[in-house]
Amino acid sequence: MTVDHDGRIRMDCSSPYAMAGLIELKDNFDIAFGNDTDADRHGIVTKSVGLLNPNHYLSVAVDYLFQNRPGWRKDAAIGKTLVSTSMIERVAASLGRRLSEVPVGFKWFVDGLIDGSLGFGGEESAGASFLRQDGTVWTTDKDGILMNLLACEITAKRRRTRASFMERSSRDSASLL
Repeated sequence: MTVDHDGRIRMDCSSPYAMAGLIELKDNFDIAFGNDTDADRHGIVTKSVGLLNPNHYLSVAVDYLFQNRPGWRKDAAIGKTLVSTSMIERVAASLGRRLSEVPVGFKWFVDGLIDGSLGFGGEESAGASFLRQDGTVWTTDKDGILMNLLACEITAKRRRTRASFMERSSRDSASLL
């Protein structure tokens, strides 16, 4: 584990200091990832960008999920905490999906994930979860491994890295991101 900017060890998978070892290997893999010690947050590294901004990735994840999960309820909303990135709001609007903005704390997403009225819940610390493909609940807590595996799915399905998908999405939908 590499040390953070102040010489301390932190398990922050969004920190380029903590993820330095993985970032150094970025050219060896299409996509690589790490998690914090309890695996509720994600850190994703791609060849073209290096360590992705986790909030940018949450926005792309929402965009991808709501276009690739036909088993989800048509009225399933997108959940975000009040202090999460506003990019999620713009993605929700572009998809024609209701946005459910909640106070800080993942607990506010639980009921919606359980009953399927929320397809996705994400918070400012890059913690997120989403429904199974059939629209049933997977977990009611943040799941960094799930977000990492989604990045692999996006990479495999798009036949390009998640970062290049994000770059294309930004270029094609400048008003969104």
